[in-house]
Amino acid sequence: MEPIRAFAGSGRFRVTAELVRSGNDLLARVSGGERPHVGAVALAQYEPERRSATVSVLTAYGHRDDAVAARFAKALAAAGKCTAAASAGLHVDGAGEAEIAQLRENAEACLGQLLKAWEENG
Repeated sequence: MEPIRAFAGSGRFRVTAELVRSGNDLLARVSGGERPHVGAVALAQYEPERRSATVSVLTAYGHRDDAVAARFAKALAAAGKCTAAASAGLHVDGAGEAEIAQLRENAEACLGQLLKAWEENG
């Protein structure tokens, strides 16, 4: 499988995401804003009896990327019925609540694109 790439937003609120297969599992990288980085990493495992996935997250000190990493890992594990890992790092200097919401909205749009592409080509 070639990497699947997604983009949403523009300028300092642009978010990019990439999805690759690792054997039967999935890896996603979500980055954007002014200084992309690794702020959190999440690992989710599909549970067939629950038809859902459980997720664990590691977050770098002082970062708030855990929700995005967890959302991607859990959604991808459920869609692929596999184990999925996601790293996330979104940063805009001096961001207020509206700017953070914009980055999260753009990340969610990227996730939607990845899930759609996975559904079509998985």
